[in-house]
Amino acid sequence: LYYLVRFENLGTAPARNVIIEDVIDPESFALNSLVVIDASHPVETICREGLVTFSFRGIELPFDDENNDGYVLFKIKPANTLEVGDIISNEANIFFDFNFPILTNEAQTEVITEELTSSNELGPKEHRYTILPLPAKDHITIKAPIGNDYQLTVFDQVGSLILSDFNITYIDVSTWQDGLYIFEVKDTTSGSSEVYKMIITR
Repeated sequence: LYYLVRFENLGTAPARNVIIEDVIDPESFALNSLVVIDASHPVETICREGLVTFSFRGIELPFDDENNDGYVLFKIKPANTLEVGDIISNEANIFFDFNFPILTNEAQTEVITEELTSSNELGPKEHRYTILPLPAKDHITIKAPIGNDYQLTVFDQVGSLILSDFNITYIDVSTWQDGLYIFEVKDTTSGSSEVYKMIITR
């Protein structure tokens, strides 16, 4: 699972330190699998007894609209004891210097299962489509198996159609908003498809 925690200084002075605290439920997550993928500024990560702390010490985050944003992007594996129908929840507290914490929205993920048949498999893993980089900042490239014709459809996290095109290999996402996007790649010959989650953050 991928989590993007964003913060913004809406005060009237630079924030000297920004601290993010995330309580990791051991019944839902494998704490030792947590990996920081990207961050807007240098960050120190400490995991201790189910509490993960992301410390942006000395960040001096400005308060003007052009420069007052920051983020940390991390991934973590769900616990192997979860069953179909279980709900995984996660939220975090953000501290700006000595102010009271700001609680993020609660992200919820439901554990589901899906049966794969020959009609929706694209073959061995090494022949599947590759969409990089993750996370993306200004562009995304798509690599398809040689000879494959496909249609790419992109939706944002609320289900709005962002893009639909055929055999596209390069996408300029510099004007797209930060967030999670769903990429569906459909083989136009067999009708099989694959779905990918992509994150854009700057």
